[in-house]
This record gives sequence, structure tokens and C-alpha cells, in this order.
Amino acid sequence: MPFLHHIQYFWEQSPAAAFEELQHRREGLLPLQKGLNFGYNKAALWLRLELMPPDTLSSDWMLIIRNPSLWKIDAYLPMSEGGWQKVQTGTYLKYEQRPFWNRFWVFPLRLDPGQNQVVFLRIQAKGSALSVPLSLKSEKDFYAQSLPGEVGYGIFFGMLALVILLNLFLFVQLRQRQYALYGFLCYAWAF
Repeated sequence: MPFLHHIQYFWEQSPAAAFEELQHRREGLLPLQKGLNFGYNKAALWLRLELMPPDTLSSDWMLIIRNPSLWKIDAYLPMSEGGWQKVQTGTYLKYEQRPFWNRFWVFPLRLDPGQNQVVFLRIQAKGSALSVPLSLKSEKDFYAQSLPGEVGYGIFFGMLALVILLNLFLFVQLRQRQYALYGFLCYAWAF
């Protein structure tokens, strides 16, 4: 990330470790030395991200975590009038309940150019490795890069739906079992 100055992390020892305690805490936060891969761990991971966008860039950004298998993510985002906005997401929520509909975890940010701002993330993995591939993109770049992938998925699944319907139609017309089996195989593979 171009203007991510510092990432610090902290392993939550007990569920009682509250955000209010962590935002003023400086001891016990470990500076990140290498990538954001922590292996299998049941404890919750707290990340403290210090961001400082240049004066010349846009103020609308997207913080993206490109690991769709994370169980629970609590993001504490700074608000322009002060205070924090808590955004919850993760695989424990239904897709319709996500704050931002995307295959990855996306958090819209409004960052004041030239000012240091801090974002806190509390992340838990359940049954998968705790890997947090972070990226930060301007809103314009995010949508420009997301659109071709989403259109590609739409074309792929549309063609798959046509194959399913064609095979079911052939099954009804010809009464040959392999068409129904292939149609159901494609359905199971797609959905």
C-alpha cells in the first residue's frame, strides 16, 4: 500500500479486550516485520493501521482484505466528525447482511489528505489460516478494476446456466438420462 506507514498487531488474550482499551494502548503492540500471514490461530488478531494519504490524492478510498474465508472482521473506521464507526462482516454473516457486496471484504474510507489516520481491525479465522492480504485503492481504481472481473463472472455463470437449461431441455425431449445427469452435475458444480 503506497501510504500505509505502520502496521502493528496484537493477539487478543481474552474476549474482554475492548476496542476502547486498545485505541490508547501503545505497549504490547508488535510492529509487523513481514507479511500478514499468521497461520492457524484461534485467538483474535488486532491490527492497527496508520494511514497518511498524500495531499494530492482523492479522499475516498477502499480498504480491501482479499481473503474471503475469514470468519469475523470488525473494522473501526475513523469518522470525519470524530469518533469511530464499527463495521462488522465475515463469513458468519449472510451475504445480504454484508455492509459492502463484494467477494472480498471491502471497507469504504474517507481519509483527509495529508493527515495521519488510524484504522483498527479485529480479525478471527475459524478453520482456515489467518492470512490478511490488505490493499488500499482509490474508489475510482477499485471500481475500474472490479468491473471486468464481475462481468467475466457474469458471462461464465450465464453460459453455465445455458448449458444446464439446454441439457434439461434435451432430457425432456429425448428421455436420455445422461442429459439430466450432466445438467445436475453442472448445477452442483456452479452452485
